[in-house]
Amino acid sequence: MNEQEKQFLIRFPPDVAEKVKKIAATGEDSSRLGIEFSEDGRHATVHCNGKVMAGKLVDLPCIIESHKTVDKKILYKTGDISQMMVCTHDLDGSQVEQPKDLRNLSSSKRKEVMKEFQWKDRKSG
Repeated sequence: MNEQEKQFLIRFPPDVAEKVKKIAATGEDSSRLGIEFSEDGRHATVHCNGKVMAGKLVDLPCIIESHKTVDKKILYKTGDISQMMVCTHDLDGSQVEQPKDLRNLSSSKRKEVMKEFQWKDRKSG
């Protein structure tokens, strides 16, 4: 059995998203995109086409399956996506919270802190 790929979505600011779409559509050098995770694994520095952004990995309200095809007829499942990296131009941390050390927190406090990493579904508020 093949191991599934580890995947997550990336949500870029609109101006960067247009550039990423062009890179993906034309097959340009994808090395212009890079992600460096912090020690907590929830915060990152994202590099895209010379721009540096802050990123926060959040949990999605449901799991999404991803697929790929080689012949445009048969789909192969490649993974389950349950997280999204939300990128912002703001690097000073005012829009993306700073990492927190969860190891020394009680169970109830840890659950409260982890709620900040849940993406709020627009239907549920």
